[in-house]
Amino acid sequence: NIFLDEAKIYDALIKNNVFHEFANNYLFECSNFPLESNIFQITLSLNRKPENAMITVIEESKVKKISVSNNLEHICNLYENTLYLKKKSVPMVDCKIIDGVYEMPFIKGEIANTYLQCLFDNNIDDFFIKFDEYCELIKKSSETYESDNLGIVLKKGFIDLVPINCFYINNQFVFFDQEYCYENLPLNVLIF
Repeated sequence: NIFLDEAKIYDALIKNNVFHEFANNYLFECSNFPLESNIFQITLSLNRKPENAMITVIEESKVKKISVSNNLEHICNLYENTLYLKKKSVPMVDCKIIDGVYEMPFIKGEIANTYLQCLFDNNIDDFFIKFDEYCELIKKSSETYESDNLGIVLKKGFIDLVPINCFYINNQFVFFDQEYCYENLPLNVLIF
């Protein structure tokens, strides 16, 4: 199916400096022969600082995160953030670093974003119960203090504690990919 003839809009995209935002980002490999790879998907995060750019490889049994620049600091931070959150009793997908590559098991589960949206659409009372449960996990992720202007503030705020970086499996929220931590992050930033 052709949804848009890109050639007709190239000039406008370039003129408005948004060509890179609309560049094609998908490669589908199709074959009449069995493929030898067990890779389902590869995602590039190249729109970051070079030292934080990553390749995410999703395979049949595991997910690997590889530093584009071979700078292992970001990979190690991701690993340390996961361990820190586990110590705070925030359910996290298990992980390890092997030869400079961050690995975690492939989880076949519902993303929390989808789960919460379905509750919102079908049972608003259950939505509020589960959303409160979700918010309590975020509060547990850090020491907190109260600010007159900002409400509850997390001393260590993990900006990736969002429903799209979380599964809902076995009646609980389980997080993954906690790459970034900011000091003194208002809880409402994550809630919104």
